[in-house]
Amino acid sequence: MSSLPVRSIVFIEGNEHSDEIVIPQRLFAEWLDFFPHGQPMLATLTYQGLKRLVCIGSGHASEFLYCPQWILNHLGPSLNDESLVTVEPSLETLPTATRIVLKVLYQEDDTMDLRSAVETYLDRFHVLETETTLDINSESALCVWVEAVEPFGCVALGGEVILEFLEPEPEKEPEEQLSEPVKEVIESIKEVKPTDAEKELIRQARMKRFAAL
Repeated sequence: MSSLPVRSIVFIEGNEHSDEIVIPQRLFAEWLDFFPHGQPMLATLTYQGLKRLVCIGSGHASEFLYCPQWILNHLGPSLNDESLVTVEPSLETLPTATRIVLKVLYQEDDTMDLRSAVETYLDRFHVLETETTLDINSESALCVWVEAVEPFGCVALGGEVILEFLEPEPEKEPEEQLSEPVKEVIESIKEVKPTDAEKELIRQARMKRFAAL
């Protein structure tokens, strides 16, 4: 386990659209033996109680932890150049994803192939957790929210998986806004009730009307 200052991966021209981080070379060499050949090197990042499971992509000569910006965003808005993020190898065996449920937050082009764009983007990922926002830059801007993953809240990606999109919520029609004077008049009308004498006059007028028929 190490606590390191963190920087955006763009500083070393790394891949912004993946779940891979870059750690100091000394840690990379030390942790490499923890993982069987061909198995992704997973790690847990922790900052102020917030955790994120990621994949270690490579090592770097500096003593910084380099992460894609979306990972930094998920670790919290208080993260800055002075912050120290704890990183430790994760040897947990994750279940393979069988189902992923997504909610579209923003879609620039309504005609784009959502499924194809998401599948292509997730090809760069090794793990996926619920409550993750994915900013997908394909032919046009697309942002999706990971609503659920099965069979567990954090899964390994690879193999066949069912990809579902939630139906968009219908837009609510805006309620007609009444001005305050109009509201006051309406309320005053509701509050006005006829007196007993007025009720009697109304009753007699109705009787005369029916008698004349």
